[in-house]
Amino acid sequence: MSVAKVSADNLKALADLRKAVTDETGKIADAVRQVVGAIASALAIGIGLIAARVAANAPGPLVLAVMVVVAAYIFVVIYSGHKFAALQRGLRDMWRSQIYRFLSQDEYQKLVIQPSLDAEKILTKVSWIGGITVAATFAVAAWVALVPLASSPDKNAMPEAAPVVIHAAPDVTPETPQAELAPETQVQLP
Repeated sequence: MSVAKVSADNLKALADLRKAVTDETGKIADAVRQVVGAIASALAIGIGLIAARVAANAPGPLVLAVMVVVAAYIFVVIYSGHKFAALQRGLRDMWRSQIYRFLSQDEYQKLVIQPSLDAEKILTKVSWIGGITVAATFAVAAWVALVPLASSPDKNAMPEAAPVVIHAAPDVTPETPQAELAPETQVQLP
């Protein structure tokens, strides 16, 4: 084989490598977008559940159950994003030893490893910040769901009056003095 043929093969391999790295970082960016969208949804749901519990006295177990499902969803989205990044890392190692041996370690680091690590760092930061935020929202929602709410007085309700006890009076003649009547037959007014 001629030197020109090897160079043409190398150029084709480099073009394929560039496309593969671009696709990989694009997929990791998509994973970041999915994590951000899931976290935004989880926060909106969590805040809505807290408001429903406080304002409308929504059932605590329902609030807690929905927050558990939301937290599990966030965990799965974050886990799948990181699992994809780990899978790609393994493939990069295989590429290096099998297909791209002609690149020096320095060139491979600049062309493949660094762009991929930069994309993974963003995924990791977003996952940590979002995970902590959702965990805090979960903790507040769980506390609101499990702690009994103090019932606030209804501003439109009438105040409760003291009970009035009225018993049927026996046949009383003018000759029967009030003192002779039993206490349960006397009329009690507040």
